[in-house]
Amino acid sequence: MVAWDTIFRPKNHGGLGLDDPKVLNKVLGAKLCWRWVKYLESQWARFWKDKYTSNWKNSNLIRISDIIKGSYIWNKAWENKSIVQKISLWEIRVADLALFWEDKWQQEPILLREDFVELKNDINTKGLLRVKDFWDHTSSEGKWRTWKNMEFRDENPLKVKDDALLGMLDQRKMLVLEDHDQRRWGNNNEGTFNLKEAKRLVSELDSNEPDRVWKNLWRHQGWMKTKLFMWLVHHKKILTWENIRKRGVLGPSIC
Repeated sequence: MVAWDTIFRPKNHGGLGLDDPKVLNKVLGAKLCWRWVKYLESQWARFWKDKYTSNWKNSNLIRISDIIKGSYIWNKAWENKSIVQKISLWEIRVADLALFWEDKWQQEPILLREDFVELKNDINTKGLLRVKDFWDHTSSEGKWRTWKNMEFRDENPLKVKDDALLGMLDQRKMLVLEDHDQRRWGNNNEGTFNLKEAKRLVSELDSNEPDRVWKNLWRHQGWMKTKLFMWLVHHKKILTWENIRKRGVLGPSIC
């Protein structure tokens, strides 16, 4: 028979597209964690907040790295917080909640890179921590926000890195909005939890290109039993009566 890990793969990757219970368990734990950090006004979310993270600000819940043990359901949600951290991001409004270096914001990756560490440390000593600290507040009358001049030092030996950072910031367009920053899920238009996106991250199949053989097989208009037979053949497995008889099923000893 075909191995379970093969059956759980998507059809375009040679599997049958069935949900892996282990993956689904992680995804649903991540969904619960997402609903907690996103909808803190609900009664159950406030209860969790008061019981497990009362010393933390609401905006910092997604950044907590401590191991916090609690009920079984809480543990499942907390164990899969990393999925939420990887997919979710800040949608910038007034930039009062998003951290400039450490957070994902405006559908772009985290800015902090190894070659920016020294620059970050130098800038942070000037009290510049959040995204709004880097805005040019004197020119917010237009439709889009603009950035400050990044030459913060009197002597600037790392000007090249400043220019690299400015190039990255130019790709992050932000409308002039008057509202608190919003936490959103991934890159879908609604910004809400997406089961397919979460499963894709957990199963780590994003980097694998679908095999054309499987794609053509499942698109074929023939009978499903024919498709399943060809699927087994591709995996070098054929259910013969000889194999079935070994499992205690009576039948002829022919293919």
